[in-house]
Amino acid sequence: MTPFPAVPVPIDPLPPWQRPDFLPSAPLDSYGYLSDHGRRECTLEDLRREVALGPDEDVHFVWQPGLGRCVPTGEASAVFDVLREAQLARVRVVLRSKATWALVTGVGVYFFGERLLGMPFSWLAMLWGAFFALPIIDCLVRQREWSRMTVADAPELGEASRFMHWLSWCTPTKTTHVIIGVLVVIWLLSEAAGVNRAIVAFAMDEQGVNAGAWWKVLTCFFLHGGIVHLVFNAMALSRLGQWVEGLTEAAWIPLILLVATLGGSLAGYLLPPDVPSVGASGGVLGLMGFLLVFCRAPERAIPRAFQRQLWQWAAYVLLLGLIGWKVIDNAAHLGGLLAGAGLGVVANATLPRVSPPVRAVWVPLVGWTSAAILAGTAAWMGWVFWKAVSL
Repeated sequence: MTPFPAVPVPIDPLPPWQRPDFLPSAPLDSYGYLSDHGRRECTLEDLRREVALGPDEDVHFVWQPGLGRCVPTGEASAVFDVLREAQLARVRVVLRSKATWALVTGVGVYFFGERLLGMPFSWLAMLWGAFFALPIIDCLVRQREWSRMTVADAPELGEASRFMHWLSWCTPTKTTHVIIGVLVVIWLLSEAAGVNRAIVAFAMDEQGVNAGAWWKVLTCFFLHGGIVHLVFNAMALSRLGQWVEGLTEAAWIPLILLVATLGGSLAGYLLPPDVPSVGASGGVLGLMGFLLVFCRAPERAIPRAFQRQLWQWAAYVLLLGLIGWKVIDNAAHLGGLLAGAGLGVVANATLPRVSPPVRAVWVPLVGWTSAAILAGTAAWMGWVFWKAVSL
């Protein structure tokens, strides 16, 4: 018994993006906005005109009489109708452009793609779907959402905008970027050593594992089938990794990637077809599966708009897998997604029931042990490739 008992530190019940001091203060009796060019007071007419000209590019936050603080543009009732029309106009322009390019490139790929580019039609179809079909679907979804919005949706829209700003500005990405850097280095070394040799040695395949090459269940994570494959996975890993780091802590990243990669390899081993599989996409889908489950817990206070976005992404991945089913290992994707979702269940059952960022004592130990396993695997592969190049 100490003479000076510890005073418990009160926990702020509000998530960080909902706290009053998250956004800058503003005058109580005027209109104005924050943009790339600074802070400006203006009339209501000028504010509406600025919002109409650039809802995303210039005007980031606005203020109006009585608020006392800046708020996301969608949260300000005085400009909501202008923002809605500007967003709809922008989506229509983008949709027309992408539809035109999709038609032109689709005809070209169908009739001339294999001959001119020297790539199998299945690969070309997958790339066309990723660059054109999915963006068009995304535009149609956003057009439908904005066309149905009314000023009554302003609080939800503002909440989602606050959350995304917090997630983009206030969350670390060092661990995710280090992993992406390792993937790039391994890809460069595998290209120098010879892609075919790398696939034989380290790609996941049932026959190799049955012959005793058990390491392939993990080494496949670091291999990629080309620069396009690597870039797609790196982009998805960068975004999803940042979100996981921000909502939990960095140690979850290697843990999820390790477990999801093993889950994807197990699914690829058990399910057809028996073909060599490479890429970090099983681990990346694990991050998505983790977020889908983790964000569902009510105590996390994650905006519904963000959760809908995650489910849309999952649907896009499923659609892309159907388009490129001949070249995409859908079994590994499914296994990684389910493994990540399982870790999401574990997180919700064991982590404190508070809003993000959520910490726990046991996570760093397990997470950095997973990081050591991944780092050791990458170092071994790099050494093998370096020896092959040096010969």
